[in-house]
Amino acid sequence: MSRTRYRVAAVQAAPVYLNKTATTEKSVALIEKAAKQGTALIAFGEAWLPGYPFWVWLDGAFANFGRFRAYAEASVEIDGPEIKAIRAVAARAGALRGSVGISGWVKKIC
Repeated sequence: MSRTRYRVAAVQAAPVYLNKTATTEKSVALIEKAAKQGTALIAFGEAWLPGYPFWVWLDGAFANFGRFRAYAEASVEIDGPEIKAIRAVAARAGALRGSVGISGWVKKIC
């Protein structure tokens, strides 16, 4: 019985916290590197873009209001330039598939 082997990558890197542009650039570089190494699947962690909001566990919601605002401002639009850049590099990578954890939002439709 023959088995098909696949190379997978679980990204163990830190995002550029609350900097969606720099984290997107880092994501693109990591995806390109994985593709060159023949990776079939790459997975980034929960809330990779713009970074995990660790501080939610430190204080109550009112104490963290300013942090929530900064986090919301650093979150990405689902069809925005950051996601488009990640989709584009994944498309160029051919057979590579991926998963990127994000904090995102959708433009109001109405």
